[in-house]
Amino acid sequence: MELLHKDKTEIIIGIMFDVYNELGSGYREKYYERAIIKDSESKNIPVSSQINLPVKYKGEKIGNSRLDILFFDLILIELKVGKRFIRKDFDQINEYLKLLKLEVGLLILFSPEGVKFRRVVNIN
Repeated sequence: MELLHKDKTEIIIGIMFDVYNELGSGYREKYYERAIIKDSESKNIPVSSQINLPVKYKGEKIGNSRLDILFFDLILIELKVGKRFIRKDFDQINEYLKLLKLEVGLLILFSPEGVKFRRVVNIN
């Protein structure tokens, strides 16, 4: 079975490792995000960050979510810093994928042991 947006997700994962190899561990999420944006822009890769997304109920706005990074207008990236993923991380990226009607996202963890990632597919 072919992975969704395989070529693009491989490029993104490569950027994550490039950033980690340069910075190492121990930084706040926002610094990794800034480095990812700089690296992506230097490679002419379409990227947006800190995107406000309204949450609506019956057509009325009831709140906002803020997305970390969107690559190629197709692939959502949710960044985390810590030792391991937790259930809440998966719930969060699934919520965002559903709101944006995107097919795939990457949950990225910058940990003391290196970069960890999980591919998350929107099943809705």
